[in-house]
Amino acid sequence: MTGVRLSVRASTSDRYANHTRSTGHIGSFVTLITRGCFKAIRTGAEQLTAEVLDTVRIDIASEQARGELAAAFAAGRLSTTPRATRRAKAS
Repeated sequence: MTGVRLSVRASTSDRYANHTRSTGHIGSFVTLITRGCFKAIRTGAEQLTAEVLDTVRIDIASEQARGELAAAFAAGRLSTTPRATRRAKAS
């Protein structure tokens, strides 16, 4: 049996985006990552990218919140930058 090597590259903003995508629930997050890995392997992408994760559906509550969160990010009400970093830059 041959091994499968899956490359995962995530910037800090990707990590925060995936956390908000799962609305902070660990079960939703694990489902997102697991299904994303399977999809990356099946499609031959073999990288867990934002593009692959965007095609993965998770639980209905998280999917409904996804649109609201995207609107909040677009309007600048939410940020992927941690508060401490934003405060330091503002000073």
